[in-house]
Amino acid sequence: MNSQSQLKKIERKLNKLQHVVFKETGITCGPHPSKHLAILNAGLVNGLTDEIIYKHFSKYGEIEHIILIPGKSCSFLSYVKEISASRALQNYNSKLNIAQDNKPIYLSYANKLPDIQKEDCWDKYPPGLILLDNFITDEEEKLYSKLILSKRI
Repeated sequence: MNSQSQLKKIERKLNKLQHVVFKETGITCGPHPSKHLAILNAGLVNGLTDEIIYKHFSKYGEIEHIILIPGKSCSFLSYVKEISASRALQNYNSKLNIAQDNKPIYLSYANKLPDIQKEDCWDKYPPGLILLDNFITDEEEKLYSKLILSKRI
């Protein structure tokens, strides 16, 4: 595949992913430079962590924010300086393999970062979950633990 067709393929992929991110988060992504970057195809759902993002993206400048949204396959970061975001985008877009199954990430500038509300956080139980106190006895718990550990060996 020649480089012209590769660029068109990447552009089509970016457009599709930008649309998905807008639909899921309301954040507009595009070619207009800003200090905010969207990682369009990797987030908490795909196993991406803030440590991985920091490890790779801090090479291009001081990072202000990293946002991973529960239940979404996109994430965001913000640099202190716009030039840092531009360098990261130029060097990592469709080249850095940290997405699911070690596939490349696709990056785009974002017009802003998502506003994560407290109720959006993952420190709450899912709706409908009922916790039962003392559902099993201490002896049963020890027995189940032994069974689980014996299966691992």
